[in-house]
This record gives sequence, C-alpha cells and structure tokens, in this order.
Amino acid sequence: MNDPSRTDQEFQREALADFDVLYRVAVQLAADRDLAKELVQAAVLGAYRRWWDRGQGLSARAWILCILVREARRRLSGGSHADPPAGPVGGGERESWLDRPGDGVPLPGGVLPQGQTVDTLDPARVRAAIDPLPYAYREVLALSDIAGLSYDELAVLLDCPRDAARTRLYEARAALKARLFP
Repeated sequence: MNDPSRTDQEFQREALADFDVLYRVAVQLAADRDLAKELVQAAVLGAYRRWWDRGQGLSARAWILCILVREARRRLSGGSHADPPAGPVGGGERESWLDRPGDGVPLPGGVLPQGQTVDTLDPARVRAAIDPLPYAYREVLALSDIAGLSYDELAVLLDCPRDAARTRLYEARAALKARLFP
C-alpha cells in the first residue's frame, strides 16, 4: 500500500520541480497568460490524480508535459479533433516565453545565422515569427527547445515514430528560420 505522504513528497519532488518549464511551454502553446495558467493547473491536477498510475517509459517531466499538451490541444481546438489555430488565442494578456527575463532559451542551432544570438533579436520579432506557425510546429518547438525533451520523448508525446518527430522539429525550425531571416 502506498504511503500518501510519501506519494505527495515524490510528486512535489519529481513533477513540480519543472513547474517553470510547464508554464513556459503552456505560454508558448496558448500565447495567453490566463489560459497558460489554466493549462498548467489542469495538467498538475491531472498528474496528481493519476500519479500512482503513470507507468514507465517517460520521465516525470515528459509525462506531465504530455498531460499539458493534450489539455492544450483539447482547449485550443474547442474540443474537436482539428488542430488548434495558428497565432495567439484567447482574450487574456498576451505573453511569450521571450517576455520573461532569464527564461528565454537560445534558438536551436541552425535557426540563427553564424554569430547571432537570441539576445540580439527583438523579442517582438521572434514572437511575430513564431505566432503564425502551424500549431504542430509551435508545439514541437516548445517541447524540444523550451522543455528540452529528447527525440524519443517527443515521439511519445506527438504519438508518432521517432523519425517523424525529428522531421517535424526540423521543419518547424526551418519555418522559423525562414520567417526570421527571409
């Protein structure tokens, strides 16, 4: 039998250790601070309720991100099976992971020209390049470049083979580069 206090401590140690990453991914997916907070709250609550049944194969971080991504897809697509729309959604305050000092992650290799860093780019310009990308591209960029998931974890979360996840990430980065540096 599981000791509830031990389970709570384990949950806090493993699942909540990456709370800031959860929020930054939610912000990138929703582009709306209020909706991002709701998504994180729903993901954490869902993870807590099913913590004992999380199974093997995914890290705690990847598992809770999986819950977050599924909740984002459900809410952003209005409950339908269609892909969520491109661009900002919701009516709350607009935010990006680029708006939070120290929270921005470097754009992946191959996106920026030689010698250029994300710090030299205007955050509004990067946001304007990311927002119109298809949701699938914004999603894979957030999971890879903000959350730091591996190709294997991406494949599980995106429900596709590893090579398909790599291809989607490559295409997303190429699309971002084309928008940043036409």
